[in-house]
Amino acid sequence: MKITHNISVKSNISLAISLLPVNLQSVLLSFDAVTPASITEIRLRKNKPVILYILDRPFFISRFGKAVNHYSPDCMIIGDADFDYTVDNLCNNSYHSHINTMLNGYVTAPCGIRAGIASNAVYRDGKLHSVKDITSLCIRISKEIINCSRPVLNMLYASSLPSVVIAGASCLGKKPLS
Repeated sequence: MKITHNISVKSNISLAISLLPVNLQSVLLSFDAVTPASITEIRLRKNKPVILYILDRPFFISRFGKAVNHYSPDCMIIGDADFDYTVDNLCNNSYHSHINTMLNGYVTAPCGIRAGIASNAVYRDGKLHSVKDITSLCIRISKEIINCSRPVLNMLYASSLPSVVIAGASCLGKKPLS
């Protein structure tokens, strides 16, 4: 009996989009069907242009709601209120319950989407105590790659049960491989 996990890219991007302010949601949902499924990251910085990584290449959103591969002064900017709305959604309106992961530079939304954060560190008695003034988010869209580890596993388990350490730079597929 073969068991497969049916986690689709579309559901992960839909979850990520649902965390965003309505104006940004509507722009992303207006893209053709292929574009949202190809988004690997959504980068938000307070009062700066929204950056989408589509197939690992950066794109800005023009004032016409189109993904463009160059910056222009009329690119879509995420203001303070919309940025704070997104952070509140990621934290389920409870910063203190996410402080442990925030100290490590990320927050996980109730839906499982993880976002890296940039903020100011607050030290107490020489130890990192808290964070404040979150200014940047990098929402990563996880993707399932079915059977990507099969060749490696076949090689590793051919003669015995091995010990393996999986290491590599970000976006190289360590998680799907494991």
